[in-house]
Amino acid sequence: MIFSLFLKLVKEQNTALLMVTHNHSLAKKLDRQLVLDKGLVQEMCA
Repeated sequence: MIFSLFLKLVKEQNTALLMVTHNHSLAKKLDRQLVLDKGLVQEMCA
């Protein structure tokens, strides 16, 4: 429920949400995913 509220606010306010999580199912609901792998930040491809 909280996650849905965050997404609603992001759309209404036309802003960004930075979320750090180990929950892959939540991460998949976002427009863009970045991962930290061996000290490097990489974008996940769809």
